[in-house]
Amino acid sequence: MGVVLAGGKSTRMGRDKALLELAGRTLLDRAVDLLRQAGAAPIVVSGHHPSYDSVPDLWKGRGPLGGLASVLKARPLSPGRGLIVLPVDAPGLRVSDLGRLMDCLTEDGAAACFEGHPLPLGLRSDKGTLGRLEAILRDPIQKASVQRFAATASLTVLPAENVDLRNLNAPADLQAFSRMQKGDW
Repeated sequence: MGVVLAGGKSTRMGRDKALLELAGRTLLDRAVDLLRQAGAAPIVVSGHHPSYDSVPDLWKGRGPLGGLASVLKARPLSPGRGLIVLPVDAPGLRVSDLGRLMDCLTEDGAAACFEGHPLPLGLRSDKGTLGRLEAILRDPIQKASVQRFAATASLTVLPAENVDLRNLNAPADLQAFSRMQKGDW
C-alpha cells in the first residue's frame, strides 16, 4: 500500500500544497504517480481529496501521524504487508529512493527512513501498528510525531546522500525548487 499524506493545513504555504503545480502537474498527482511507479497498491491519500481514494483525517490537527492513523483505521493492513508513506510536498523523491526503503523491510514491524527525515517512511505492518499509532496520538503529554512512532518499530536509518528530501513548505521553497528543476521535468 502507498499513503500520500495530504491532509495538512498548509498554513506556511497559504494554500493547499497538494494542489500546487510544478510543470503543469499537482504535487498530489506527482506523489500518487511516484507511488504507483514504485509498485505500491492500493494508494490512499490522507485528507479530503475526492478525485482519489482518500480518507479524511480522524485525528484533526495531529499532523502526519494523525493522517497515517486515519488511513490505517479506514484501510487496515494485514500483518506483514509493506507500506510506503510519502509526504505530498517532497517532489524531489525518486522511485529508486522508495525502493531503498522497501528493501529494508524484511520482517513484521520493520520500518525504514532516511537519516534526519522521518518521511518518507517504509513500514512493514504487524498486529500492533495501528495500536501504537493511536497510543501516541492519545498521549496528552508528548508530541505525536512520525519520529516517535518510528522509534516503536525495528527502524533502519538509511544514508540520505543523493536523495532530494526537501519539503515545499512556503512559497519561496516552491519558487526555489521550480528554478532548480526547470530543465528536469
